[in-house]
Amino acid sequence: MWNRETGRVAYVWDVPAGGTADNSAVAFDEDDTKVLYSSGERVLRWSLTNGERTDSWQVPSGLNDNLVTRPGKPPLLVRRDPWPPVPQTAIRAQDLHPEGKLTELYKLRGIDANAVEDANLFTDGRVLLVNIRAKGRAPRAHLFDGLTGKPIALDPGVLPPNYEYGRLT
Repeated sequence: MWNRETGRVAYVWDVPAGGTADNSAVAFDEDDTKVLYSSGERVLRWSLTNGERTDSWQVPSGLNDNLVTRPGKPPLLVRRDPWPPVPQTAIRAQDLHPEGKLTELYKLRGIDANAVEDANLFTDGRVLLVNIRAKGRAPRAHLFDGLTGKPIALDPGVLPPNYEYGRLT
């Protein structure tokens, strides 16, 4: 962790490894006093005041980690289940409570996890974009409410002009 005022390293922490960069996530809390990191089967939180680890969560193995913090609410972790074999659940969302406790908010079922290209949770956690590949076709974007998992209708007639490869850019 770098101190942006001095430009020097403030803290160095050991973190769980992810397979690639999109298999890990970092989020700062609302007042920039703590930082969270997620990858593999762990989520960790450190104090930016003294560098000490303040929380740790054991989570199911996952890919495409997304973390957001929300004022007055627990941090939100959204990630896709690993494959193979194709799991029953493609995407799962969990609230991260103190003392390592988890609350599962929802599971997106009926999506082939092998077909999920990536999953991206918007900064405030309210919208989840999942790019899903169809056989022999480019990925297609699917929107969900990031807090409930309910689908959000996406009208292809009103897509932005730079829509490509299943991503809304």
